[in-house]
Order: sequence, then structure tokens, then C-alpha cells
Amino acid sequence: MFIINLNEAYKFCSAMTTTLWMPAMFIAKQNFTFGLDVDPLFVFLGMIGIIFLLSWLCCYLTKFMGKSNMIGCREISRIDGTYFAFIMPFTISYIYGAVINNAVPLLVAFLMITWLVYRLPCHYFNLGYLLAGYRYYKVKTNAGNVLTIISKKPLRRYQNTEFELDNLRRIDDWTFVNMDPKYEI
Repeated sequence: MFIINLNEAYKFCSAMTTTLWMPAMFIAKQNFTFGLDVDPLFVFLGMIGIIFLLSWLCCYLTKFMGKSNMIGCREISRIDGTYFAFIMPFTISYIYGAVINNAVPLLVAFLMITWLVYRLPCHYFNLGYLLAGYRYYKVKTNAGNVLTIISKKPLRRYQNTEFELDNLRRIDDWTFVNMDPKYEI
């Protein structure tokens, strides 16, 4: 019997949304059509459609991940200054796909970068989340743990007291998606 781990499926889809830009840019540059009698622009747009479909799948998968609550949170801040760390694999994929002229080095680079994005915690950059209006937050707990919360609604603290977050979906031990649409702390 084959059991799919939703967290691993999420990580794979997220890694693919980040790195599929590499073959998409290569296809656009080479006017590649997979032997079809169509304009290469349609093939490129099809690749972009696959990327957005995988982004949507990531957003959809979070609805079925394990629920969590966090009690004893004391600090919250938006992740803007370190945004480059989230988008760096995407940028590398985009530029490398546009620059390379041979499919073999592209395939090797694509597989290596996809594997790295899949294995490292930078896979939380998701174009689907950004386009849907989600934001990334850093939350520090009383125990000193720093967690990443991805939330569509702004997370704000109005008082200098502890707060709790509920209706979170766990991507891994350090990253959660806020599924509650009415959040303000």
C-alpha cells in the first residue's frame, strides 16, 4: 500500500514551483515546442500554467495538513528584510534557464537545484501564496523558538502580552500556515 505524506508532497510541489522556471525560460529561449505544431509562446505559457497549477496545489494541500495551535507567543514580525533568502532559488532558476544553451547542463542544474530546494528550508517561498496575498511572519515563543507563519491576513499585536495562534496547519516543525481568515492579535 502506498501512502502519500502530505508534508513531503507539499515540499515537492513547492520545490517544483520554484525551480520549474529554469526549463520554462530555456523553452522560451530555444523556441522549443515538444514536436507540436504550435507557437513556442503557447508552450511557454503552458509551462507557466503548470507552475501556477503546482502553486495552487501547494495552497490546497495545506488544508489537509495537521492542525496546530501555538500558545505562549511573545514576538511577531513580518519577514521582509530576509525576503531575499526566500526568493534566491527562484532567481537562480530563472536566470540560469535564460542563460544556458544546452539541455544537458540545464537538466543537471535543474535536478540539483530542485533537490537542494526540496531538502533545505527555503522551499517555503511559494509564488501561489504571494499572488494570493499571503505574507510571511517570524514568531518567537516564550521557549525562545523562532517559527515561520504564512498568513493571508495581517498578524498584528495590539498589546505587549502573550498571544496564541490557532487553526494553523503544520508544514514542518518550524513552519505553519494560518488558515483562519479573521486573524488579528
